[in-house]
Amino acid sequence: MACYGSGLEVLGDDFCFLEPPAGASGNAVVHAAYRLAKLDDNSLDLLPHLRQRIVGTGLRGKSLIELDSVARARRPVRALCHIVQRPGHPTEVESMSRIDALRAVAPSTMFQIRLFEQETWEGLAAAVPTLPCFRLLVGDLGRVPDVLSELLDRVGQDAA
Repeated sequence: MACYGSGLEVLGDDFCFLEPPAGASGNAVVHAAYRLAKLDDNSLDLLPHLRQRIVGTGLRGKSLIELDSVARARRPVRALCHIVQRPGHPTEVESMSRIDALRAVAPSTMFQIRLFEQETWEGLAAAVPTLPCFRLLVGDLGRVPDVLSELLDRVGQDAA
């Protein structure tokens, strides 16, 4: 949500659907799951510019923010980033191996989506080997959009 309003599209706050690549030359695709993001008071304290975008209150008192990108709720996946919080440090990105990326994202993903466990694992296992993988080390939230824009530019150049 640190990227919301920065010019980068945001398809969700913590849930999106991953469509694995179709065939050896296909690309993974991400789909928006919800049209609203949910933020607690701590998140809003970290991202105060989002307070003006609140459209209501959801479960457990979380503030709801309508996402603009729902009309275009499908995008190709260009990279996988595992987010690590590092308060007091600069925000930066570092490469990580695909196996480390799968180890990092699989447990929380599998825990969240217990109903479709086999399908979820198969989708992750098919997508991760096709993607460049990174660790997004987040210290300064204000730098996240710029760091991600630079990463997307770099990944786009590498693919060309």
